[in-house]
Amino acid sequence: MSNGLPNDSCVFAFPELTADEVETTSSTLVTGAPQPTALVGLLHAVGRDMERDSKGSLERLEGLVLAVHSWHPHPGIARHPGDRKGPAPILDAPKAAMEFTLFVTTRDVSAGEAPGFLSVMDRALEARRISGSQVWRRVGTGRVLKDAAAAKRLVSSLPFASVLCAPDNDLPPNGPGVDSMDALLRAVGFGRGGAARERGWVVPVSIGYRAIAAASEMRGLRGGATRHEWVEEIVGLAQWKPLRAAVEGGLRGCAWRARSGDVPPGLYVAEAI
Repeated sequence: MSNGLPNDSCVFAFPELTADEVETTSSTLVTGAPQPTALVGLLHAVGRDMERDSKGSLERLEGLVLAVHSWHPHPGIARHPGDRKGPAPILDAPKAAMEFTLFVTTRDVSAGEAPGFLSVMDRALEARRISGSQVWRRVGTGRVLKDAAAAKRLVSSLPFASVLCAPDNDLPPNGPGVDSMDALLRAVGFGRGGAARERGWVVPVSIGYRAIAAASEMRGLRGGATRHEWVEEIVGLAQWKPLRAAVEGGLRGCAWRARSGDVPPGLYVAEAI
């Protein structure tokens, strides 16, 4: 019998987390809240740490859902304040304070083994970062969501939040004969008044990287010889949707993971499932 959650497997929630120094310019092309590439990186880091305590944990982590409750940009901190006679101050890139909830979707995690799985995941989240910022949380506040009803109860107790999801299918087409930039601007709502806001904001996001040169070994670095690969960023579209609507939809299209399977060599892409 279906539990109404992805893969009929338990979902793990870590509510009302905070991060004070989130990088807003971690991408070279887009700015704003943590990008899908950052979410995939966090998920993989947690999975690697879980492997130390429970073999096979990494492959059972399906995706990471980001629900943002509040977002407060602030200017970078002056690391080396200047004076009138000295050099100009050196400022960090703009940052933001963020309050958010994370949901981890899984596969083949039964309700019976969920408490132990949560304990391992809780330890793996300690001292983790998201987009360069330390994640602050109260240890032991993670929740096991065994079915859709439990997910809805949790959402009703949380402040309003927006979830970064795959965009709806009715976005402007793109392909041969279509100007990619025009299609992107139409998709994010420029020139369409408030029409794009009715179902949630459509935004450009960093979804991965494509190699533009073969990997080679670089010498003379501080850490010794290191393999290096030149890449270019891949920008796609995502859509901010209300958390309540995302949960009612079973979180489909909202859990970010690294695409696997038929991915060509030199391509790293995040996808929402």
